[in-house]
Amino acid sequence: MLIDTRKFAGCRRIEVYLDQGNPNRMLLWEGWDSRAHHEKYVQWQVETGMIEALVPMLSEPPAFLHLDHTGL
Repeated sequence: MLIDTRKFAGCRRIEVYLDQGNPNRMLLWEGWDSRAHHEKYVQWQVETGMIEALVPMLSEPPAFLHLDHTGL
């Protein structure tokens, strides 16, 4: 799925991090040209069934934060 994500319009990066104390816990750090690009990507995941296939493997539903870099 990461290959398709990296090719998706507006995706600048996606990185996967595993928790050293709990290797079953993962963080995806994504950079998008805009929030609208990310929302279009999430909608595409829903439409193609990727989210439905992924959810059974998760301990809780995915959570999204949309952050702005402060430049500090």
